Amino acid sequence: MAAQRGYVDTRHGQMHYRESGQGSPLLLLHATPRSSRVYAKLQPLLSDAFRVIAPDTLGFGNSDPLPAAVTMDMLAESTADLIAALGLGKVAVFGLHTGNKVGTALAAARPDLVSHFICCGMTHSIVVERDKRDGAIKDIVDKYFAKESGAPDGSHLLRGWARTYKALAETWWAPRVVDANPIDVAALEDAQNEVLDRIQARAAFDAVYRANFGFDLAAAFSRLTMPTLIIELATLGEDHLGRQADAVVALIPDARAVTFENTDREILEREPEKLAAAIREFLAR
Repeated sequence: MAAQRGYVDTRHGQMHYRESGQGSPLLLLHATPRSSRVYAKLQPLLSDAFRVIAPDTLGFGNSDPLPAAVTMDMLAESTADLIAALGLGKVAVFGLHTGNKVGTALAAARPDLVSHFICCGMTHSIVVERDKRDGAIKDIVDKYFAKESGAPDGSHLLRGWARTYKALAETWWAPRVVDANPIDVAALEDAQNEVLDRIQARAAFDAVYRANFGFDLAAAFSRLTMPTLIIELATLGEDHLGRQADAVVALIPDARAVTFENTDREILEREPEKLAAAIREFLAR
């Protein structure tokens, strides 16, 4: 089922979204530096049972730029405005990585809008201890951060431009493209969509991660009252962090967890059926 596209005005800027299906509303919130494009394979798998809305967070995709001094609470407010503008009432919310922070902030502040919450992420994304989580995320994204600012000749801007180009080149020539045998058209389309997302997210990257570092995820978890599912995407490369799903569940009165071993955020492209099944099972409660 092809998704329809639209825009809504929120208190912090205009948001673009993709919508498909009928039934109970389900919101899909994306990771950084992606957009609703990343749900191109998952969304159709859910649209036979749900009215699925995948918005572009402010600063990403085709939505307006981030508001000044952005916080996760502000992004949650804009998402609440989208829910109201579309007349969705109470929604189920799925969030991946940055999307799980926006979703947690929304569910904590506006339980009247969220019927079920699904928090999905690699281990580093859901570490309960704040300093440890911030450190783990910083280790991953630090190479993309601006290292300098304010050069009178604007050269700092050119250096930032070069960092973006390096990230684009790494995505364009990703292993899923160059190591494919035979060459897979779908892999090329996935890489192209990620490049488009990275270009559109260029100006938002630093600010949204600073908002991430400033967000007390554990405190927000402890305020959740709705049925919650924690999906931990576990990889050998993050074993040193320790599995986190059980620690998160301990903070939330009505929560359970599932861990997918040997997978990462690319589950959306590689195994969307597996993720769709977990979402369906949880929302059938």
